[in-house]
Amino acid sequence: MMLYLLAVLCGAAGTLLFRRFTNHAALHRATRGIVAHWLEIRLYFDDPRMVWQAQRHLLVWHWHLLRACAPAFLLTGALTGAACGWLEQTLSAPQLFPGQVAVLTTKQAIPAGLIVEAGPLRNEVAQTSTYRVRASQHVRIKELELPRDHSWLIPFTLTLTLTTCATFLLW
Repeated sequence: MMLYLLAVLCGAAGTLLFRRFTNHAALHRATRGIVAHWLEIRLYFDDPRMVWQAQRHLLVWHWHLLRACAPAFLLTGALTGAACGWLEQTLSAPQLFPGQVAVLTTKQAIPAGLIVEAGPLRNEVAQTSTYRVRASQHVRIKELELPRDHSWLIPFTLTLTLTTCATFLLW
């Protein structure tokens, strides 16, 4: 639930950033120029010189469109990057489910929810201890030697995209 709420908030914030930091006059001018040159291509499709010229102008107008939206793109990218970084730290930590066994190498004490089955094997050079542990409850620990869980990424991205599209359409 927190994941979807965060995605909706990021999408709404992205739309507000686009409203605030986009040059609307330049954006309107660029979209009208793009539409005009597409119509020019359709009108003069049998004249290659006119089509090439219109395509060149299309590239220029797309550059103007990108330049009008650049500040909003950068701010929205920074916001989404910060949200994904936070989610990576909190949701992607390896996790153990009750009854699952893992190897834990740590410099600290064994976290709650883990039962030590074997160890410690001490590494004097790195000043760490390695344990074989079994989870007695659901545990998320960064020091576990397990693959990271990225199951949050697809729902977050889809919800963020849908929210951004919906707020743009409502705008």
